[in-house]
Amino acid sequence: MIVYQSGTRFFPMKADAERHAREEGRKASEVCKMVINDRDELALALNTLSYIVHQGIAPIEAAPVPIRETGEDDWVPSFIQADWERRRKARQHKGE
Repeated sequence: MIVYQSGTRFFPMKADAERHAREEGRKASEVCKMVINDRDELALALNTLSYIVHQGIAPIEAAPVPIRETGEDDWVPSFIQADWERRRKARQHKGE
């Protein structure tokens, strides 16, 4: 299963997520692709959302998985950290 995150929202279609990003004044390239391969990863993603809501990290109506460039938070699923790391390296390569 693939979903795309733009800001505090998730979308089933990449084009919708990119449109949302542009509407909020962000680049379409800032959309985060989230791949969930099996039930274990789905449970991990849902547990992560539940955790950040209950810890007061995000309001319940938003429930985003925040982008952390360091990837040091142990509650961020590894498959999301890998995507962040790939994006960080791409930005460094471009000199941003």
